[in-house]
Amino acid sequence: MGFTGDFKVIEELRNQWSTEFKQKPLNSIGENFSEACRALKSLDVNRTRCFKAVVDSRLLVEWLRDTIASTQELKVLVDLALISVGECPMETDRISNLHSSCLGFAPLIFDLRESEEHRVNFDHLMKACDLVWKAMETDHRLPQKLYDTSRHLEWLKTVKESHGPVAMTSLAQAKTINFIGVYVVGNLDTKIDLPTDQGRRLSFNDVIQLTIPLKDGSEEVENKTYSVDELKDLQSKLMLIAGKAERWKDEVEQFAKAS
Repeated sequence: MGFTGDFKVIEELRNQWSTEFKQKPLNSIGENFSEACRALKSLDVNRTRCFKAVVDSRLLVEWLRDTIASTQELKVLVDLALISVGECPMETDRISNLHSSCLGFAPLIFDLRESEEHRVNFDHLMKACDLVWKAMETDHRLPQKLYDTSRHLEWLKTVKESHGPVAMTSLAQAKTINFIGVYVVGNLDTKIDLPTDQGRRLSFNDVIQLTIPLKDGSEEVENKTYSVDELKDLQSKLMLIAGKAERWKDEVEQFAKAS
């Protein structure tokens, strides 16, 4: 999967029959070597199939990493795909496979990301795999579902491109607002006195605001805010989207009632 962190312990395991390795003193073999042996020993046939499915589906995994930031955006893509297929059973099955396989493999697809400051090493990989093994216990067909999704990658790209980034972003925002959005009502700017003192009327933007608590990489919470005008703009976009499919109307109506 192209990880560039520390995998030296795996290299040592691969070379354990070499002359160089056999000449090493026993005290040079650390606990990390033993832990790696235990981790690899736990890889039975089903778990090995999981690894192979991810490697064989490399093009799909890379596309998902490049175009979708999280499982939340994946759920939005699933909703968009459901709009495109209508009631076609075969294509509905494709979307079901996309949803379940990508959620099951999410720790490997979405969570293991490298940056200049962070490199994925063997320990990170094994911890992510522990979550995948738990998902595999629930659904033993996860590898096959990932293969099926990978075979329909071009169709998936077409679905995403047909709706465009506006639909993806708008629905993702609505889902987040419905889930954790908080309205603040009152005089938002304490520097502004009462209207009678200012000689003007306060607008809705002066007294109503929606906030969403967001965590950055350092776990610090920063609030994303929406003004009334921004909420109306989002509502207009959602109405256009909801007009294409009955299944989204509940989500949009919930947002519309709140806004």
